[in-house]
Amino acid sequence: WPDGAGGPEGARLLWRPPLPEQVAVRRVRGALLRARVPVEGFLEELRTHDEWRKRVPEDEAHVWANALHGLGAEGLFGRLPSEELGLPARPLAALVARCAAAVEKDAEKLSAAFTSASPGKRVTETEFREICKGVFGDALTAHEVGDLALLAGASGAGGVAAEDEVALDALLALRP
Repeated sequence: WPDGAGGPEGARLLWRPPLPEQVAVRRVRGALLRARVPVEGFLEELRTHDEWRKRVPEDEAHVWANALHGLGAEGLFGRLPSEELGLPARPLAALVARCAAAVEKDAEKLSAAFTSASPGKRVTETEFREICKGVFGDALTAHEVGDLALLAGASGAGGVAAEDEVALDALLALRP
């Protein structure tokens, strides 16, 4: 019973809401990375309070709320690709430290590359990946560069919208 009506009192809910198919897990990963929330912290947020609403895109909050209501925190979390969603606390801290150290070490090269690519010092994620390949070489993996883009404020939505850009000042703000 999708709306809970029509069934006997105390009847078990047979209807299961769909997993948020349109949910862009990468967008949530970006929010978790920027807030430095480990994946287990997100599960705790799903269990205990509405803090999770800050992590999901506003236009998808209703889908998450429906799934959370129908599946419960553990049920929803268990259906998400947690390895794509976020990182446990220690690996998250290590990733942030590696990225911050790489940015610190090569800040001048990054500034020059951003200035060369864009007078406004804002580049798309695709351009950002190319800049990082040239600046960092093998110091960061392609996956780490993707996470670095998210840490620096890229939405993870894909495409060419302004929200999918990485700004040099946000990147440099990651330095220790």
